[in-house]
Amino acid sequence: MAIGLKQPLKWLEETGGLLIHYSWMMAIPLYAGFGFMESVGFLFVSQLFGGLLLGYVFLQSHNAMEVRKWVCGSDRICRSYLLGKGSVGLGL
Repeated sequence: MAIGLKQPLKWLEETGGLLIHYSWMMAIPLYAGFGFMESVGFLFVSQLFGGLLLGYVFLQSHNAMEVRKWVCGSDRICRSYLLGKGSVGLGL
């Protein structure tokens, strides 16, 4: 279990930070006048979309790194083309 591997002070710091973070995320809609269940829904939806968008960004920025090394090798022209504006064309 990961909790047993951490020092007690580090565990307290991490757990406290998470509690503060999720309390703040619940307090925002409660302060705006939403009910408790609506606040839980806001928390759920915001975490869901945040995770999906973060996953999309990681896929877009890291997807072709290994392919680029395999295709180009040490060829500077190919590498600059893939990293430059040449790879952004949408066929318009």
